[in-house]
Amino acid sequence: NYLEVGSGKSYQLKTFVNLLKSKLNSESKITFNKNIQTDLYKNQSSIANSKELMDLGWNPKSNLNEIIDLIL
Repeated sequence: NYLEVGSGKSYQLKTFVNLLKSKLNSESKITFNKNIQTDLYKNQSSIANSKELMDLGWNPKSNLNEIIDLIL
């Protein structure tokens, strides 16, 4: 048995990359392929189901912004 740990929220790769770019004060130009069909990637997102932990009183304490700050 295992328990999933996460916020239960999904983020687009573009959101993550742009947030990281901003925090690094990067002037890099990032190009996303507009030719890829978005439906192709819908099933590739991974969202933790933390319901069992939350039922025990656990709640996530960090959001994506805070986690990136901790890593950097």
